Amino acid sequence: MGDTRIDGSTKSSYPECDEETGVCGAIPKPEPQVSKVVDPLVSNVDEDWHPPMLAETKPSHLAQVAKNMSAPKPPTDAELRATYEKMSDAELEKEVNTLGKRLSDGGQYSGADLDTRKFHAAEAVAKSRADAARPPAKDVDEGWHDREWQTAIKTNGDVKYGEGSAALGTSHTGIQVSARHEHTEWHAHGVDFKADDHVATAGVDVGLHNSDGSWGVHGGAGVAAASWEGTLSKKGLGSVTFGASAGASEQVSVGVKKDGKTLEACGKLDAGVVTVGVCLPFWRM
Repeated sequence: MGDTRIDGSTKSSYPECDEETGVCGAIPKPEPQVSKVVDPLVSNVDEDWHPPMLAETKPSHLAQVAKNMSAPKPPTDAELRATYEKMSDAELEKEVNTLGKRLSDGGQYSGADLDTRKFHAAEAVAKSRADAARPPAKDVDEGWHDREWQTAIKTNGDVKYGEGSAALGTSHTGIQVSARHEHTEWHAHGVDFKADDHVATAGVDVGLHNSDGSWGVHGGAGVAAASWEGTLSKKGLGSVTFGASAGASEQVSVGVKKDGKTLEACGKLDAGVVTVGVCLPFWRM
């Protein structure tokens, strides 16, 4: 049975059919497909995916980023050391003191980290210079060394009372005692003078280092109630020695010594009451 339309036509109760396809009834239109990005960690996704919203960038933040990118890169420790190595000792000392005082005040400021690195670099350069200027430690020689002893009961300026001395070694070996010994020196216009005055003295000595400063050989012994001996010298010209004593003594020495860049030949003779000696230059280096 069919339904009667307003225009008087009759509508069949059965669905209309498409003669070409043979499909009866209304064909639903396909819905548009929306692509989704499914997170594998989320099992149930019921809403459509939307791209994340970026945070709004403030102009002040952009200005700070630009400032950081344009700021100079801080120097490395090697560059700091190279800078301080070019400074003089006075400049380096001033830099260390300035940085040390600034950091000792608390160091709570923006450049404290850089100042700390500068302080350590400057201090390291200063220490390396001090180590380089320090003379190397002398090696302790093993083996035999000359031994010398000297004492006096009383000393008053250049005068010694009850003096005694002894030496044992290759340079010289001997012993000498004196009740009173006075040593005098003066220098004027490039001329040097030294004198020794003994009262009640006795001694004996042999060796290679002579009393006039030369190296060679000497030997002698004597005793005297009083003796006096003086030496006058001038650099480059040599020296002369003269003396006298009240007693009995015999001593002789010969040798060579170096005075600056000049080699001198020396000889000395103590013949009891008179002592004479001389050192004459014979080679200039």
